[in-house]
Amino acid sequence: MIVCDVTRLFKRISSAARLTGVDRVTTEYLDWTLRNDGHACIQGGNSLYLISSRESRRVLETARRQWTENIGLPTTAGVAWRLGGILRRTASRDIGRLQEPFWLFNTAHTWLDNPWIWRCLRKYTAAKIVTFIHDVVPIEYPEFSSNQEHGRHRKRLSNALLNSHSILVNSGYTDRQVKSFATANNILPPQTIVAPLGVKLPEPDPEFITPDGCYFVVLGTIEPRKNHILLLEVWRRLSRILGRATPTLVIVGKRGWHCEHVARMLDYCEEIQPYVREVPDASDRQVAMLISTARALLFPSYSEGYGLPLVEALAMRTPVICSDLEVFHELAGDRPVYLDPMDGLGWVNVVTEACDSVERWRESRTRIISSYEAPDWDKHFDAVQSALKMNG
Repeated sequence: MIVCDVTRLFKRISSAARLTGVDRVTTEYLDWTLRNDGHACIQGGNSLYLISSRESRRVLETARRQWTENIGLPTTAGVAWRLGGILRRTASRDIGRLQEPFWLFNTAHTWLDNPWIWRCLRKYTAAKIVTFIHDVVPIEYPEFSSNQEHGRHRKRLSNALLNSHSILVNSGYTDRQVKSFATANNILPPQTIVAPLGVKLPEPDPEFITPDGCYFVVLGTIEPRKNHILLLEVWRRLSRILGRATPTLVIVGKRGWHCEHVARMLDYCEEIQPYVREVPDASDRQVAMLISTARALLFPSYSEGYGLPLVEALAMRTPVICSDLEVFHELAGDRPVYLDPMDGLGWVNVVTEACDSVERWRESRTRIISSYEAPDWDKHFDAVQSALKMNG
């Protein structure tokens, strides 16, 4: 039997929070679990509880609706879910009461730092725990995380390595980072499985109005690691060079934590305001419309464990200009234009070139990426099942 933890996904849709890449992975795993007659579970205090098939499907359907329609649960259902309510309604039971062996998938880093849950799972169940580690950014780059996140992520990763049957990672780069952490902390890691995230391309929304003329897109929550400040400085320089011919920069994502400098530029820098458009909330179809018709996707991050926007853009045959990161080379080879995330002048030059030689630049980039084959979720789950010998 397969059990999928949906704690984070449930909390985010119940509070109408915008779903992120991690939530997308959990959504796909929940769908796969239910298609295989499995169950969802949810954390309540120091315990995990199975929830009914009806409630599990309600979580999945609401998540799907939020992805496609960009609406939160209170709008969808009229009221927000509450943890106590779902546990009372669902004829739930403590996961520790399961007598038979089962696979437990944790895909969102939830409760990995909770020693009580690990202890109960080891003592009272025959669970084979499979933990998805998306990245080690809080450990590798603590300056891009909150004060508590560095220590918490070390606990998460240590507990996962010590107690999991297997570790899932999204890239060879993340795999090497996880194993490096294990070696540095004298931990013998369990089996690790590299399974790239799948891509499902929605139909672009033709009613969504995109900017006139040449425009570029950057996708992701506004936070220090994503390096939006570089792009705003680039656009300030472009506005001085090109004037009214400056292309539009579309920022798709909410303002996050520690983004005061970016926020002040967006709110008060008159030089860039005519040429920068914020889209804090967008459905999958609206994002697809923006990316598919953009001159290029811009991805200037300092660090990533994967890079789903890059993969999605290439799958739509949209050129990508991105940071010169090891994981991006792994995912995309020579298809993007790579730049140092601190090389402002280099970004100015490439964006200017893309604007000046419109058809020639896009045609040459499109030719390079025409052979790209995006990973899909069926192959992802085939790889997982094969590595775990779940069919044997």
